[in-house]
Amino acid sequence: MSMNGLLAYVGPGPGLTMLWAFLGLLGTIALAILSLLLWPIRMLIRAIRGEKPTEAQPAAVEKAEEGSDAPSRPGQ
Repeated sequence: MSMNGLLAYVGPGPGLTMLWAFLGLLGTIALAILSLLLWPIRMLIRAIRGEKPTEAQPAAVEKAEEGSDAPSRPGQ
């Protein structure tokens, strides 16, 4: 066997790394598509139950607007 043939061997590491990176990318894309497909179904279930859609406000802002359980600052 010649020396050039032995130097060309890399091993399974790079192939497995590329395989797992590809599977991770494929899984991410699949989850993104699945979440986009399930969003209307979740909204329909909430409408049937009569639940309001959640707002994009943090709980601290809502409490401050209501005036209940808001921490008071000294000097106010």
